[in-house]
Amino acid sequence: MNKFVKIGLVGYGRHMDHSMFPNIISNENTEVVSVADISQDRLDLISHKIRGIKTYTGAEDLIKAAKKDHLNAVVISMAPQDHLKYTKLALENGLHVFVEKPVCLYADDLNPLIKIADKNNLVTCVGTKWRYTKATQLAQNLCRTKTHYFPKVITLEADFPGLFKDSMWGLNSKTEITFYDMFVHAFDYIESWVPNGKLVSVKKVFESESIEVIQAEIRNSETVACINLIRGSQQYGMQFEATLDNGAKLSMHNLTSLKLIDSQSWLGTEGSLRDEPGLTWNQGRLYRGYARAGYREEWDAFISAILNKKDTPTNLKEAKKAIEKINLSLEKLKNE
Repeated sequence: MNKFVKIGLVGYGRHMDHSMFPNIISNENTEVVSVADISQDRLDLISHKIRGIKTYTGAEDLIKAAKKDHLNAVVISMAPQDHLKYTKLALENGLHVFVEKPVCLYADDLNPLIKIADKNNLVTCVGTKWRYTKATQLAQNLCRTKTHYFPKVITLEADFPGLFKDSMWGLNSKTEITFYDMFVHAFDYIESWVPNGKLVSVKKVFESESIEVIQAEIRNSETVACINLIRGSQQYGMQFEATLDNGAKLSMHNLTSLKLIDSQSWLGTEGSLRDEPGLTWNQGRLYRGYARAGYREEWDAFISAILNKKDTPTNLKEAKKAIEKINLSLEKLKNE
């Protein structure tokens, strides 16, 4: 493969046009070759942006024409109930796949797709983008490379807006929709900090017509994570804190700013004179808002993985872990 990865877009809705597409075309190794959408208006829209792009009115048509169009990969951004079907079809046709979340509703449904991807050395990437953010990469690099900076206790609070619809993807439960559409980001993110963590507990601490609050605990042999997930907040925000094994405190706000209060900062201070000196880092305004943080880094990682023949951090195996925790959470909540 040359340095250009030829891409087909399966679906060109509002999310693709506003959030994904600008980051896709900004990657110097990406060439968008074709697009499929059921709306002629949307096909006309992207045809004005990319001269000569090949258009299809069906996802299957685009995937079946992949060899003729010399595609290397597809981006699946359509109704979530179709994600699994077309991810499988694309893999069967030898294509690398980027698919928006949620990739499926039941973890075991991913097993055949993982098998195909592994057998044919195909790269997969699921659009749970938090772990790709620069702040996260810097924080995790610190924790993994410096002695005694390993996270022992993590707290994560994530606030999400209200639901757009009360019934989606064949689901009629607000709780189920919230987990698959919103909380999946947090479950995948914690997996990056607490690898192969087990869901110890989950409970619904508050619910009204417009607000839902879930608390969960996830842990492995080295780290425990306590997460508070809120749906229906007036803000879209994320606050992360980790106590490291040397006593240092690492905090992150909205995936774009970091602060490290090192245990050594307390040395030589007395009583009320302690002012918590710390190291800080802020990404600035790469994005219009926190909700879009990670899109560019995630796409760049996908293209790099294809060119360098390696896996992405949010491949189907990793996605399965998040879906497993969601499946178990919903089961536990039903039995409360």
